[in-house]
Amino acid sequence: MRYAHSDGTVWSIEQQDKQLVIETGGKQSVRKFVSAAHAEVQLAKLVGDKLAAGFSEAAPVERTPDPPAAPPDDLDPALVAQIVADPYDAAAFAVLADELMRRDDPRGELCARMAAAEAKPTRKARAAVEAWLVECADVLLGGIGDLLDLGAYDEEPLIWRHGFLHRAKLDFPAPSELAQILAHPSSRFLVELELHGATPELVAVLASHPLPALRVLELQARRDVGDLGPVWTAMPQLRRVRVVARAFTVGALALPHAERVELVARILPASVVHAVTAAAWPMLERLTLRFGGFRTFQRDTPRGDDAATFDDVRPLLARADLPKLTHLRLVRGFAAPSAVAIATGPLAAQLVALDLSGDSFDDRAAFLIAQERARFGKLKEIVVMDNALSPAGRVALSNVANVVDKLEGIVLGDHLDTLQAIDVPMERNAGWDPTDDDRYDDVTE
Repeated sequence: MRYAHSDGTVWSIEQQDKQLVIETGGKQSVRKFVSAAHAEVQLAKLVGDKLAAGFSEAAPVERTPDPPAAPPDDLDPALVAQIVADPYDAAAFAVLADELMRRDDPRGELCARMAAAEAKPTRKARAAVEAWLVECADVLLGGIGDLLDLGAYDEEPLIWRHGFLHRAKLDFPAPSELAQILAHPSSRFLVELELHGATPELVAVLASHPLPALRVLELQARRDVGDLGPVWTAMPQLRRVRVVARAFTVGALALPHAERVELVARILPASVVHAVTAAAWPMLERLTLRFGGFRTFQRDTPRGDDAATFDDVRPLLARADLPKLTHLRLVRGFAAPSAVAIATGPLAAQLVALDLSGDSFDDRAAFLIAQERARFGKLKEIVVMDNALSPAGRVALSNVANVVDKLEGIVLGDHLDTLQAIDVPMERNAGWDPTDDDRYDDVTE
């Protein structure tokens, strides 16, 4: 936000998570606070003080981004294809580094220095990488270095590997900033992207900037982010997809390489479940769907005509063509009927971990799973938090697999039920992260 006084003084302020960036007369200062909420309160107070002092809101100044260095478009197509097929292939990047060094592209030398630091991670080797990043910052980063508070080369928000950006974690960027980062030559082989504060405008930027090597995409928002369908075409090699937002649609899910998919909404629409059911998932190992809110939310919030019902879920649970699916989470909706469908369907024999958290999971569902115990030959863990189980129902279930029904913290996505559609940073849980499926990493066959 930018404000001007009649005497010519210009004052601007911007909130970035837990800090305020203030600029007066070309000089910038940063004030840090204990939380984003505290920073927001101080922002309102400082703006109020300026308005009382005679300042008025002025039009923002559009910053013209620095043009990125020309990308090496004439690289060997076979080599580029090899890297896109496996962006973790150090040997392929070593060949690319030789080619780039012959062209005096500093990414070649950066790749060589990073390889040396990985092979022998000494202080001297790391210092050599950092020094080259500083010396060649104009080419390696261009204008994007001014957009982010950068740390070491292997620390967020931007993590480098093999001479290129490997991972980007971006909090509430403007659409022009996101476009600048994704279009930069250093992002050519970007592998992981985590975007907080997603908006329909940012989704449009993602869809218009192909990222052929991207393997991991995480979008978080406290608002409707619109249609994600066009994004999948721009990122055809995705292995992990995680979307946590108040509302969204997914279009046609063309993710044949996806191994983990997590779709969390305030109320999941039927169209999303239909898309999941219709999609081909030859590689899918883990699937998470969150249908609705916690009990009070479900009681007080009417479900719209577009909300998913169990009739939408039933065909998904009847599929016999999900050969690698071992971890299934169906949270906050249809737990009891889902248990029946799974226990009597083709998925029972292959599941290792099953999460049916939600208060509709009852003794009937538990006794049925226990009755069909022989069909759950691989099941190691069943999660049934916030349920209607009696002690007898829990005992019956424990005869099938390890039962998890008590975990601290909110259940997957419950923060979406009590918030307005505003864009503020999401506070991280100090302990267990309820939206993270890494807790299942130790649950294997």
